[in-house]
Amino acid sequence: MYKKNMISSILFIILGGLFMKPSLDLGLTSTTSDGVPGAGFFPFFMGLGIVILGLILFITALIQQKKLTEPQEKTVVNRENVRNAIVMTFIILVYILLWKLVGYYLATFIAAFCVNWYFKRSWIFTIGFSAVFVLLIYAIFTAGLKIQFVM
Repeated sequence: MYKKNMISSILFIILGGLFMKPSLDLGLTSTTSDGVPGAGFFPFFMGLGIVILGLILFITALIQQKKLTEPQEKTVVNRENVRNAIVMTFIILVYILLWKLVGYYLATFIAAFCVNWYFKRSWIFTIGFSAVFVLLIYAIFTAGLKIQFVM
């Protein structure tokens, strides 16, 4: 199990680095004097966050792997976890397609709704969480930071 965490953490570190490189090319600061962050500001720090979390996962897996004995490391793959991963991948792919068809906010609401529905949350929680999630994204990014998502 921890070997898998180590492999996935390395992939996250690489993925984060792949986000950071082009964002540095875009620039972290604005070319104008309005004080708005540059186009690469948000992607750079998202990539940096992914790298940091990947490093934390790698170090944690490395420490825990040393504590394990051989029989503890051998685990059977849980079929429900595999099914969950497949369903979440499908929801993400549909989300990307919906983003182009119905716009960012409606696609985000539908994706959040589907994830909560799949995990059998109550209807009130599912609808409420999806609505509040989209409203927070709108308030923080569109209204607060003046960042428009491509529709």
